[in-house]
Amino acid sequence: MYFGLTPNDVRKLAFQYAVKLNLKILPYQTENNCASIDWFSNFFKRNPTLSIRKLKATSLSRAMNFNPVNVKLFMDKYESVLTKYKFEARQVYSIDETGITTVQNLGKIVAQRGKQQVGAITSAERGTLVTMCLAVNAVGNFIPLMFIFPRVNYKDHFIRGRSPSCVGTSNKSGWMQGSEFLNFIEHFTNHVRPTIKKKKVLILLDNHESYLPLPVVDYYRANAIVLLNFPPHCTHKLQPLDRSTFGPFKKCINQGMDSWMKSKPGKRFNIYDLLAPTSNAIINAATI
Repeated sequence: MYFGLTPNDVRKLAFQYAVKLNLKILPYQTENNCASIDWFSNFFKRNPTLSIRKLKATSLSRAMNFNPVNVKLFMDKYESVLTKYKFEARQVYSIDETGITTVQNLGKIVAQRGKQQVGAITSAERGTLVTMCLAVNAVGNFIPLMFIFPRVNYKDHFIRGRSPSCVGTSNKSGWMQGSEFLNFIEHFTNHVRPTIKKKKVLILLDNHESYLPLPVVDYYRANAIVLLNFPPHCTHKLQPLDRSTFGPFKKCINQGMDSWMKSKPGKRFNIYDLLAPTSNAIINAATI
Protein backbone atom coordinates (compact mmCIF):
# COMPACT_ATOMS: atom_id res chain seq x y z
CA MET A 1 0.00 0.00 0.00
CA TYR A 2 1.34 3.40 -1.12
CA PHE A 3 4.65 1.81 -2.17
CA GLY A 4 3.90 0.40 -5.61
CA LEU A 5 6.32 -0.82 -8.26
CA THR A 6 7.23 1.40 -11.19
CA PRO A 7 7.59 -0.14 -14.68
CA ASN A 8 11.39 -0.15 -14.24
CA ASP A 9 11.02 -1.87 -10.85
CA VAL A 10 8.91 -4.62 -12.45
CA ARG A 11 11.43 -5.13 -15.26
CA LYS A 12 14.34 -5.36 -12.79
CA LEU A 13 12.41 -7.77 -10.56
CA ALA A 14 11.58 -9.96 -13.56
CA PHE A 15 15.25 -10.04 -14.58
CA GLN A 16 16.36 -11.06 -11.08
CA TYR A 17 13.74 -13.79 -11.00
CA ALA A 18 14.82 -15.08 -14.42
CA VAL A 19 18.44 -15.23 -13.22
CA LYS A 20 17.39 -17.20 -10.14
CA LEU A 21 15.49 -19.72 -12.32
CA ASN A 22 18.42 -20.02 -14.77
CA LEU A 23 16.26 -18.99 -17.72
CA LYS A 24 17.66 -17.93 -21.07
CA ILE A 25 18.47 -14.21 -21.00
CA LEU A 26 19.36 -12.06 -24.00
CA PRO A 27 22.74 -10.23 -23.90
CA TYR A 28 21.30 -6.70 -23.95
CA GLN A 29 19.06 -7.59 -21.00
CA THR A 30 22.13 -8.68 -19.05
CA GLU A 31 23.85 -5.39 -19.82
CA ASN A 32 20.91 -3.39 -18.43
CA ASN A 33 20.08 -5.81 -15.59
CA CYS A 34 16.38 -5.64 -16.43
CA ALA A 35 13.82 -7.26 -18.72
CA SER A 36 13.14 -5.65 -22.08
CA ILE A 37 10.30 -3.29 -22.96
CA ASP A 38 8.88 -5.98 -25.24
CA TRP A 39 8.74 -8.38 -22.29
CA PHE A 40 6.95 -5.70 -20.27
CA SER A 41 4.31 -5.24 -23.02
CA ASN A 42 3.74 -8.99 -23.27
CA PHE A 43 3.54 -9.18 -19.47
CA PHE A 44 0.48 -6.88 -19.58
CA LYS A 45 -1.09 -8.97 -22.32
CA ARG A 46 -0.74 -12.05 -20.13
CA ASN A 47 -2.14 -10.19 -17.11
CA PRO A 48 -5.12 -8.11 -18.30
CA THR A 49 -6.13 -7.28 -14.72
CA LEU A 50 -3.05 -5.05 -14.34
CA SER A 51 -2.60 -1.54 -15.70
CA ILE A 52 -0.30 1.46 -15.29
CA ARG A 53 -1.92 4.01 -13.03
CA LYS A 54 -1.04 7.63 -12.29
CA LEU A 55 -0.16 8.13 -8.62
CA LYS A 56 -2.05 10.44 -6.31
CA ALA A 57 0.02 12.07 -3.58
CA THR A 58 -1.10 10.89 -0.12
CA SER A 59 0.42 12.46 2.97
CA LEU A 60 1.85 10.29 5.73
CA SER A 61 -0.83 11.55 8.13
CA ARG A 62 -3.62 10.46 5.80
CA ALA A 63 -2.02 7.10 5.14
CA MET A 64 -1.68 6.36 8.87
CA ASN A 65 -4.98 7.78 10.17
CA PHE A 66 -7.32 6.30 7.56
CA ASN A 67 -7.56 2.82 9.07
CA PRO A 68 -10.35 0.38 10.06
CA VAL A 69 -10.28 1.42 13.73
CA ASN A 70 -10.85 5.13 13.07
CA VAL A 71 -13.43 4.52 10.36
CA LYS A 72 -15.40 2.05 12.51
CA LEU A 73 -15.35 4.50 15.43
CA PHE A 74 -16.79 7.24 13.22
CA MET A 75 -19.42 4.93 11.69
CA ASP A 76 -20.52 3.76 15.15
CA LYS A 77 -20.96 7.39 16.26
CA TYR A 78 -22.80 8.18 13.05
CA GLU A 79 -25.17 5.24 13.57
CA SER A 80 -25.83 6.19 17.20
CA VAL A 81 -26.66 9.79 16.21
CA LEU A 82 -29.06 8.63 13.48
CA THR A 83 -30.74 6.24 15.91
CA LYS A 84 -31.00 8.80 18.74
CA TYR A 85 -32.51 11.65 16.70
CA LYS A 86 -34.20 9.58 13.94
CA PHE A 87 -32.80 11.78 11.19
CA GLU A 88 -34.17 11.42 7.69
CA ALA A 89 -31.96 11.82 4.62
CA ARG A 90 -33.19 15.36 4.01
CA GLN A 91 -31.98 16.34 7.52
CA VAL A 92 -28.38 15.14 7.04
CA TYR A 93 -26.10 17.81 5.54
CA SER A 94 -22.48 17.65 4.54
CA ILE A 95 -20.61 20.98 4.56
CA ASP A 96 -17.25 21.68 2.99
CA GLU A 97 -15.36 24.38 1.15
CA THR A 98 -13.34 24.41 -2.05
CA GLY A 99 -11.19 26.93 -3.86
CA ILE A 100 -12.10 28.29 -7.31
CA THR A 101 -9.44 29.97 -9.41
CA THR A 102 -9.88 32.43 -12.26
CA VAL A 103 -7.60 30.36 -14.52
CA GLN A 104 -9.36 27.24 -15.78
CA ASN A 105 -7.76 23.82 -16.13
CA LEU A 106 -7.64 23.20 -19.85
CA GLY A 107 -9.21 20.09 -21.34
CA LYS A 108 -8.39 18.30 -24.57
CA ILE A 109 -9.03 19.38 -28.17
CA VAL A 110 -8.76 17.81 -31.60
CA ALA A 111 -5.51 18.85 -33.31
CA GLN A 112 -3.28 17.81 -36.18
CA ARG A 113 -1.20 14.70 -35.49
CA GLY A 114 2.47 15.46 -34.86
CA LYS A 115 1.95 19.10 -33.86
CA GLN A 116 4.24 19.76 -30.89
CA GLN A 117 2.52 22.69 -29.15
CA VAL A 118 -1.22 23.28 -28.98
CA GLY A 119 -2.26 26.27 -26.86
CA ALA A 120 -5.42 27.76 -25.43
CA ILE A 121 -6.11 31.21 -23.98
CA THR A 122 -6.39 31.73 -20.21
CA SER A 123 -6.91 34.98 -18.33
CA ALA A 124 -3.47 34.89 -16.70
CA GLU A 125 -0.61 32.55 -15.90
CA ARG A 126 -1.68 32.29 -12.26
CA GLY A 127 -5.25 32.69 -11.09
CA THR A 128 -6.81 34.44 -8.10
CA LEU A 129 -8.48 32.12 -5.61
CA VAL A 130 -12.02 32.53 -4.27
CA THR A 131 -13.35 30.16 -1.59
CA MET A 132 -16.80 28.65 -2.05
CA CYS A 133 -18.69 27.04 0.85
CA LEU A 134 -21.35 24.44 0.08
CA ALA A 135 -23.91 22.47 2.10
CA VAL A 136 -25.61 19.48 0.45
CA ASN A 137 -28.01 17.01 2.01
CA ALA A 138 -28.37 13.32 1.28
CA VAL A 139 -31.23 13.75 -1.21
CA GLY A 140 -29.31 16.16 -3.42
CA ASN A 141 -30.66 19.53 -2.25
CA PHE A 142 -28.10 22.24 -1.59
CA ILE A 143 -28.11 25.54 0.25
CA PRO A 144 -27.38 28.67 -1.85
CA LEU A 145 -23.63 29.16 -2.04
CA MET A 146 -21.41 31.50 -0.05
CA PHE A 147 -18.26 33.03 -1.57
CA ILE A 148 -15.26 34.45 0.27
CA PHE A 149 -13.33 36.99 -1.80
CA PRO A 150 -9.68 37.96 -1.22
CA ARG A 151 -10.52 41.59 -0.48
CA VAL A 152 -10.27 43.63 2.71
CA ASN A 153 -13.66 45.30 2.27
CA TYR A 154 -16.67 43.49 0.83
CA LYS A 155 -18.87 45.18 -1.79
CA ASP A 156 -22.24 44.03 -3.13
CA HIS A 157 -21.05 44.05 -6.75
CA PHE A 158 -18.68 41.17 -5.91
CA ILE A 159 -21.57 38.74 -6.39
CA ARG A 160 -22.98 40.12 -9.61
CA GLY A 161 -24.47 37.47 -11.87
CA ARG A 162 -25.17 35.26 -8.88
CA SER A 163 -28.00 32.77 -8.52
CA PRO A 164 -30.82 33.82 -6.14
CA SER A 165 -30.01 33.90 -2.41
CA CYS A 166 -26.25 33.41 -2.78
CA VAL A 167 -24.23 35.44 -0.29
CA GLY A 168 -20.70 36.75 -0.16
CA THR A 169 -18.11 38.03 2.28
CA SER A 170 -14.41 38.83 2.18
CA ASN A 171 -11.17 38.85 4.10
CA LYS A 172 -7.57 39.58 3.23
CA SER A 173 -6.62 35.98 2.44
CA GLY A 174 -9.83 34.76 0.80
CA TRP A 175 -9.75 31.60 2.96
CA MET A 176 -12.44 30.40 5.34
CA GLN A 177 -12.07 31.71 8.91
CA GLY A 178 -14.23 31.44 12.02
CA SER A 179 -16.20 34.66 11.50
CA GLU A 180 -16.92 33.81 7.86
CA PHE A 181 -18.07 30.32 8.78
CA LEU A 182 -20.41 31.74 11.41
CA ASN A 183 -21.93 33.86 8.64
CA PHE A 184 -22.40 30.73 6.56
CA ILE A 185 -24.06 28.81 9.40
CA GLU A 186 -26.46 31.72 9.92
CA HIS A 187 -27.16 31.64 6.18
CA PHE A 188 -27.64 27.85 6.41
CA THR A 189 -30.07 28.21 9.34
CA ASN A 190 -32.16 30.79 7.49
CA HIS A 191 -32.78 28.30 4.68
CA VAL A 192 -33.08 25.02 6.61
CA ARG A 193 -34.88 26.48 9.67
CA PRO A 194 -34.15 23.69 12.18
CA THR A 195 -36.20 23.53 15.38
CA ILE A 196 -35.36 21.87 18.69
CA LYS A 197 -38.61 19.91 19.07
CA LYS A 198 -39.46 18.72 15.54
CA LYS A 199 -36.73 19.33 13.00
CA LYS A 200 -33.15 19.06 14.17
CA VAL A 201 -30.50 18.67 11.47
CA LEU A 202 -27.21 16.81 11.39
CA ILE A 203 -24.10 18.43 9.93
CA LEU A 204 -21.07 16.39 8.88
CA LEU A 205 -17.83 18.40 8.96
CA ASP A 206 -14.09 17.94 8.98
CA ASN A 207 -11.92 19.23 11.82
CA HIS A 208 -10.87 22.52 10.26
CA GLU A 209 -10.26 25.08 13.00
CA SER A 210 -12.58 27.64 11.37
CA TYR A 211 -15.55 25.26 11.85
CA LEU A 212 -15.17 24.87 15.60
CA PRO A 213 -14.56 28.19 17.40
CA LEU A 214 -16.66 28.67 20.53
CA PRO A 215 -19.16 31.18 19.00
CA VAL A 216 -19.90 28.72 16.20
CA VAL A 217 -20.33 25.79 18.61
CA ASP A 218 -22.69 27.87 20.76
CA TYR A 219 -24.68 28.74 17.64
CA TYR A 220 -25.00 25.03 16.78
CA ARG A 221 -26.44 24.28 20.21
CA ALA A 222 -28.84 27.22 20.22
CA ASN A 223 -30.28 26.39 16.79
CA ALA A 224 -30.97 22.64 16.97
CA ILE A 225 -27.93 21.64 14.93
CA VAL A 226 -26.22 18.34 15.76
CA LEU A 227 -22.55 18.24 14.78
CA LEU A 228 -20.48 15.18 13.85
CA ASN A 229 -16.85 15.50 12.79
CA PHE A 230 -14.95 13.20 10.49
CA PRO A 231 -11.77 11.68 11.96
CA PRO A 232 -8.65 13.78 11.29
CA HIS A 233 -6.94 13.18 7.93
CA CYS A 234 -9.77 10.94 6.69
CA THR A 235 -11.92 13.35 4.68
CA HIS A 236 -10.27 12.34 1.39
CA LYS A 237 -12.13 9.03 1.75
CA LEU A 238 -15.12 9.86 3.99
CA GLN A 239 -16.29 13.38 3.06
CA PRO A 240 -19.20 12.92 0.60
CA LEU A 241 -18.53 16.23 -1.15
CA ASP A 242 -14.89 15.32 -1.79
CA ARG A 243 -15.90 11.88 -3.04
CA SER A 244 -18.82 12.76 -5.28
CA THR A 245 -19.57 16.46 -5.80
CA PHE A 246 -16.44 18.58 -6.11
CA GLY A 247 -14.91 16.48 -8.90
CA PRO A 248 -17.83 16.94 -11.35
CA PHE A 249 -18.19 20.54 -10.13
CA LYS A 250 -14.60 21.43 -11.08
CA LYS A 251 -15.06 19.87 -14.53
CA CYS A 252 -18.29 21.80 -15.12
CA ILE A 253 -16.88 25.13 -13.99
CA ASN A 254 -13.79 24.69 -16.17
CA GLN A 255 -16.08 24.13 -19.16
CA GLY A 256 -18.11 27.22 -18.22
CA MET A 257 -15.02 29.40 -17.89
CA ASP A 258 -13.68 28.10 -21.20
CA SER A 259 -16.97 29.00 -22.91
CA TRP A 260 -16.84 32.47 -21.34
CA MET A 261 -13.32 33.04 -22.71
CA LYS A 262 -14.40 31.96 -26.21
CA SER A 263 -17.52 34.14 -26.20
CA LYS A 264 -15.61 37.25 -25.06
CA PRO A 265 -12.27 37.21 -26.86
CA GLY A 266 -9.70 39.69 -25.56
CA LYS A 267 -11.33 40.06 -22.13
CA ARG A 268 -9.91 38.79 -18.85
CA PHE A 269 -11.90 36.52 -16.57
CA ASN A 270 -11.78 37.95 -13.02
CA ILE A 271 -13.16 36.99 -9.62
CA TYR A 272 -16.38 38.96 -10.17
CA ASP A 273 -17.20 36.82 -13.24
CA LEU A 274 -16.96 33.55 -11.29
CA LEU A 275 -20.49 33.41 -9.96
CA ALA A 276 -22.39 32.78 -13.20
CA PRO A 277 -20.41 29.67 -14.29
CA THR A 278 -20.24 28.51 -10.67
CA SER A 279 -24.03 28.60 -10.26
CA ASN A 280 -24.54 26.55 -13.42
CA ALA A 281 -21.80 24.09 -12.47
CA ILE A 282 -23.15 23.36 -8.99
CA ILE A 283 -26.62 22.61 -10.37
CA ASN A 284 -25.08 19.92 -12.60
CA ALA A 285 -22.81 18.56 -9.86
CA ALA A 286 -24.93 18.53 -6.67
CA THR A 287 -27.45 15.95 -7.80
CA ILE A 288 -29.16 13.09 -6.02
